[in-house]
Amino acid sequence: MNPTVEWTNGRQNRKEEFLGNIEGVLRANLVGLEFLSGVMNEFPNRIRIGRENIIILGELANYCIPIQKMINTFTNPFEYSSGYGLPQVEVHPRHKWIKNEPRACIQPASQSGIPATDSLAILINSLIADRGLFSHSSQTSFRMALLSIYGYTISPITDIFSSFLSEEFNATLNPEKEEITIPGTHGWTWHVSGLTDPELRDFKLSSSIRGGAHRLHSLDTAYSVPYASIESLMIVLSKAPGFLLTEEGREFLNRESMIEGGIELKESIAKVWAPYRRIFNREMAEIED
Repeated sequence: MNPTVEWTNGRQNRKEEFLGNIEGVLRANLVGLEFLSGVMNEFPNRIRIGRENIIILGELANYCIPIQKMINTFTNPFEYSSGYGLPQVEVHPRHKWIKNEPRACIQPASQSGIPATDSLAILINSLIADRGLFSHSSQTSFRMALLSIYGYTISPITDIFSSFLSEEFNATLNPEKEEITIPGTHGWTWHVSGLTDPELRDFKLSSSIRGGAHRLHSLDTAYSVPYASIESLMIVLSKAPGFLLTEEGREFLNRESMIEGGIELKESIAKVWAPYRRIFNREMAEIED
């Protein structure tokens, strides 16, 4: 048969297949709605419908998901204001509602191709079981939101944050000393302190070798390692000072975003670590030239 004739004759089948695919998505969302209803019925005291939000009372904090934004997405996902993906979740301390609350972008894993109602049910279920969500390595936004409301002192997240640091970075949180210690390379231990100091924008950074005296490297990492969250700082310190001898390390500390404090940080490391001193002196000579 002529390919053009064959293609033309298939128009009706293609139309029916297209409409059938849309009908299949709608049916799947109705099934997902039953799943969502089941989750809400399982936890009637912890999942509530407020005036403007779905309210979830977790173990670590309380959460709000905007209802109208969710309905708008279900009604017309093509509308620009509907956005993309699940809406951001408001995060509030337990037993208290706050203004200017932090928001977390939570996209549960393995939701590609599943109905929107299933995604919403999975999100709500994840917030009910928020300790598991906190421990998931991909949920940095969620952890940062909780840290912004509780800080690093004793709180509902202290034990699980301590476990996360230990499992992910082999780091140790000491809430009483307000310090996180993490082993680096070449026998170094890094000390991130001043966790609750109101005069610091970020953290105080020092190091020691094999239990020796602390050597100060930065009074405030906001001015030496800018844009570093506590997790990204842990990643850098776990490879330091050894990675300063690599191209990766030199590129990191020579970024345009490394402002004046970055030079002070590098100088403080060069003073106490001979392998890096020659590299640092050469870089300074090139800058002066």
